[in-house]
Amino acid sequence: MKHTIAKYFAAAAALCLTAVGCSTLQEDKGVSESRDIKFTASIGSFQVKATDTAFENGDAMGLFAEEPVEAQNVRLTWQDGALTPETPVQWSWNQLVDESTLFYAYYPYVAEPVFREGDGNNYLEFTVQTDQSTHAAYTASDLMTASTYATPAEGTVSFAFVHRMAKLVLTIDNRLQDPVKEVYVGNVQTTGHYDIARSQDYYSLGERGSIKAGEGVTAEGAKAWSVILPSQNCQITLMLVTESGKEYVYKSENYVYFGAARRHSAQVILDETAISASFSATVYDWIDSGDFWFKQPNPMFDGPWSIIGTVYGTTWDTDFYMSQVDYAVWYYRLAYHEGELFKFRYDSGWSFDYGIAETKPLEEGNHALVAGNLGGQNIQLARSGLYEVYLDLDNSVMHVWWAGELPTVEGTVIWEGSQQLSDWSGYQLGSEKAWVDNGAQIGNVVRVYYEANNSGQFQIWSGHWENWGLDYFVESGAGYVSFVINDYIYSCMTSIDDWGGALAVQGENVTITAITLTEGSQSSGAWSLIGSIMGSSWDKDFEMTDWEAGYWSIDFVYNDGEDFKFRKNGNWQDGDLGAGSDWTVNESGGYFMNLAQGGKNITLPKAGQWSLWMNVNDKTLSATYQETK
Repeated sequence: MKHTIAKYFAAAAALCLTAVGCSTLQEDKGVSESRDIKFTASIGSFQVKATDTAFENGDAMGLFAEEPVEAQNVRLTWQDGALTPETPVQWSWNQLVDESTLFYAYYPYVAEPVFREGDGNNYLEFTVQTDQSTHAAYTASDLMTASTYATPAEGTVSFAFVHRMAKLVLTIDNRLQDPVKEVYVGNVQTTGHYDIARSQDYYSLGERGSIKAGEGVTAEGAKAWSVILPSQNCQITLMLVTESGKEYVYKSENYVYFGAARRHSAQVILDETAISASFSATVYDWIDSGDFWFKQPNPMFDGPWSIIGTVYGTTWDTDFYMSQVDYAVWYYRLAYHEGELFKFRYDSGWSFDYGIAETKPLEEGNHALVAGNLGGQNIQLARSGLYEVYLDLDNSVMHVWWAGELPTVEGTVIWEGSQQLSDWSGYQLGSEKAWVDNGAQIGNVVRVYYEANNSGQFQIWSGHWENWGLDYFVESGAGYVSFVINDYIYSCMTSIDDWGGALAVQGENVTITAITLTEGSQSSGAWSLIGSIMGSSWDKDFEMTDWEAGYWSIDFVYNDGEDFKFRKNGNWQDGDLGAGSDWTVNESGGYFMNLAQGGKNITLPKAGQWSLWMNVNDKTLSATYQETK
């Protein structure tokens, strides 16, 4: 190293990077053919660089090589797993195939690096960024080096980089109502000197300064601040600046040693009168479960996250996967029964699981805010009901919103359990003769109870996968969908040999909880029209006329801009039918549309007197225009 860097330092030697033709060399002389050298790189015993899970495309390193290759600060660029030199680097034409060369490199690349003499060696002078509040500056402060011997016989030079800096991660327990805006780490040496061919540092005295920390998160999801600094022993100072502009300063009474390639942590408490800090006496590898990600999504935030416990009749053996609705925020609409327990966990394992730090009562009609802890207590809610559950990993809290009472399971239970639907895989639910044994008849109602996670879709099929045309889209919520057994469905149910007696379901982001059979027809009960019609504002039901099983009608005067839907028994739980398609016009001038459970609000083509005919069984609507107002 002294030889090569001395040449670089003194600018006294030309680079030996040009190929010399060697095709006539004889193998018995043990000399290699001159050829380009290939380079690869990884990050050695420490798994990632300052902020990223690996080198990124465009990252650049500086390369040196001893004789006989001789390379001096050649720029290597990382691209798709390989390092490409800016100018070709080749084995020497007279180098023996087993003759080794020392290669060494550093990251990040500096166009004109500075080397200093010290104890007989040359050291790379490296200064960290004093403002590390941006991703680029934070990463540019992460000096890594690698060295290795390689021979022409090996062909490829493989570098395993190690960190030469120390990293300090600060978590702040802010007991003020004034958020922390900026963090500065002061009284620290910002420049170090490094033998980049060996793991050896050389310290020189210089002016001390301060470093503005970068903001990010730890692997546990807590907000954190971090700086990268040279290895040193110092009495550190901290300054916290709040949103209101107030400054709080802390100075360590003792010297703190920051070791190379180690992560140091500090817990900082900020209250009205003082700031205090305790520095960990134990140092860690550059990355472990407490590492820091600079203003970038923690890989753990990307999930998957799930709820697991004694919910939905399970016994801590089934994951109910949540939906990611925002950065670090996961959601589930939970049908909860009093006494059940649950927790949140990451990637179906217990390496990271969230419980609660303390139990707080749920305010009915409002929400509970519960602090989360890794490995915390099992979560138990106050009473049975439907809940909107949000896990905010960024702030380590759980938001729970009351969403209503649990739907009552009515009728003869054909199947009950907890079948999650995902990836549109199909499941057959129910016993082989369930429908026949329970006396299913034409006109009976089948109810499929479900729980939708944020948004979901599912379809209902016959047991031999013939679509009954029952295709429901569930925006959110827990409840049930119903359908009447018509002639075709009844023939399927009674053809056990062909059908198998089961009900087939498939979909995604939905959990089926029960299937029941109810006597009578779906037309039992009253259907009505409700909307912004006839001087009302969705606050009055206009009764429809029941003509025969499943057929309902109403005549009314419609004004432009009004909209409406159909519901049953004066509520939305028993029935909610809206537009499932646009209007079409038949040959006689009548209008027709498909209806859908939970469909869109319906508007008519023009103002005037209208007659509506609704077929509940087929979910269709016919409309006839009578006269102009």
